[in-house]
Amino acid sequence: MNTVSPDTILSVEECEKERTPQELIDWVEEKNKLFAQTKEGHKFALLHEGLAKKFYEEIYPLSLLGRCLYKGHSCVLKPNLGNDSFDALVSYRGEKNPHEIQKIEFTQAVDGYDEYLRMVYHVEHGHVNLLGRVTHKGTKKTGLHIEVENEMVEYTEVVTKGLRLIGEAAQRKKEKPYGRDTMLVIVFDDNIAFRTDQERAKLEAYVQAEVLPMKLDFGKLYLLGLSGNTLLEFSL
Repeated sequence: MNTVSPDTILSVEECEKERTPQELIDWVEEKNKLFAQTKEGHKFALLHEGLAKKFYEEIYPLSLLGRCLYKGHSCVLKPNLGNDSFDALVSYRGEKNPHEIQKIEFTQAVDGYDEYLRMVYHVEHGHVNLLGRVTHKGTKKTGLHIEVENEMVEYTEVVTKGLRLIGEAAQRKKEKPYGRDTMLVIVFDDNIAFRTDQERAKLEAYVQAEVLPMKLDFGKLYLLGLSGNTLLEFSL
């Protein structure tokens, strides 16, 4: 693989461009292909370096929403990379909803540092167990020594952890003023767990019992699976 500067893959201006749902889907797919073409681009993507953090934690989920929720609608999607209290805007331009604007706030249901260490291991070794327990010694400054277990993990543990991370993601947004014109989208990993109707019913029951009582200051809550196959909507 050749080397490539991350600056040639993403720019702030390009990331914040207003696009229709299909245009955003196509643009994100094009960028994913560019990341995969080079060693440096692949590392940039895996470790969420620079603008890749915004790309994968906000813009990629926005493209999934475009596919699941907005495809076919007369609207445009615009990522927001600033420090405002929202990560994207949806602007409707049809006769039904002229000039209506919806704000979107994304949050990730992940163990951030654990996943970072897992991806560093992946970069160093070319593979990684996605479920194995992660341990490490040292720091990024002094040098990290990372171990990822390859032993089997109980499936019930995966489901339980997934539910806990969703609850923690919602908790981080509790008691913060956003407003009814903003939707909260909790992005979670449904590539292993929560793939069946029975598991999704368990997920919905968990949200009803543990998340909705938090009285989050949003108009709606969505749970968005990273596979693009799961989108659950809750009124708040």
